[in-house]
Amino acid sequence: MTTETLAGRFELGPERWVGPLGPVHEGKQRVGPGRRKVALQRLTAPLGSKAAFVEALVDAQGKVSRAAIPHVQRLVDVLEEGDDTWLVWDWIDGPPLRAWVEAHHQRGAPAPYGFLLGVARDVLFTLHALHTKGRPLAHGGIGARAIRLDRGGFPILTGFGVCAALDEAGETGDWIAERHVRVEAPEGGLAPSVDVFSMGLTLYAVLAGASDFTVMPAELMERLEAGRPIDLALIREDVPAVILRSIERALASDPKQRFESAAAMARSCELLVRSLPESVDPPALVKEIERTLPRDAPPAPPTKPRGKESVPPKPPPSKPPGLEPESTDQIDLVELSALRIEDEASE
Repeated sequence: MTTETLAGRFELGPERWVGPLGPVHEGKQRVGPGRRKVALQRLTAPLGSKAAFVEALVDAQGKVSRAAIPHVQRLVDVLEEGDDTWLVWDWIDGPPLRAWVEAHHQRGAPAPYGFLLGVARDVLFTLHALHTKGRPLAHGGIGARAIRLDRGGFPILTGFGVCAALDEAGETGDWIAERHVRVEAPEGGLAPSVDVFSMGLTLYAVLAGASDFTVMPAELMERLEAGRPIDLALIREDVPAVILRSIERALASDPKQRFESAAAMARSCELLVRSLPESVDPPALVKEIERTLPRDAPPAPPTKPRGKESVPPKPPPSKPPGLEPESTDQIDLVELSALRIEDEASE
């Protein structure tokens, strides 16, 4: 059986998933030691100018590489094969956050919010590093599909530079909204405050019973877009109020009422993580991923798209491990909601 190759340097393997920009295949780099595994994505998005988009994406990824920011998926190469353009990304050995959440739903229980806080904390610190390297580098598309849980125990941020490249290429087509490439905050634009909002939106959706905001019940999403989110306490009685209020702050319609930086939100998550009865650090996350989604597990069935449900989901049937209400007694809700942490760009 002949293996198809791209540009004579990459072996094209089976298709593994379909991202907003196009299908993603498993691949191997044929040149160099180790023949490392890569993700090969065929660009099928209806771009007006692929050349302008790719140039801007390469530029954004170059800034990340020069800044040596960890836990961000890197763009390895760009290939032209016939009429097709292929993006070559680092391979991430682990599932997207959305798949992990859906695996818990299949078991009849919500995803443990302790691990959600730990993942959010780590992603937010990565975002803070991006936001404070010279000109702010905002992601713009944070969601449960853009965060992958590496089996080494660290969440990895994928798709960085895509939204900025779309802006540079002048792309404003309806397909961007239809494929959920970008998260729209009330103020619009592409800025660090939008990333804070989208992380709050991701946590809100998962705690509300959805695997991602893109499949959130219509009523919940409409209220969010109107700046009147349904109180999560009505849906999740098992989650301490201090967590819910922290998420609500990230979703404030006025950016000035949110956490003033990704670092500030990360610090609030860290305070909450310290109150957990069990560790959610990398070794614990490794065990959790393997327990929930072992390597040989079949893929989860697709989740219903947004709008198929019109009422909030019922409270979860069983209480996940995590914070007991009394374990947050040492965390003052007023103090946490007023948390102010200066950006650390000068350090």
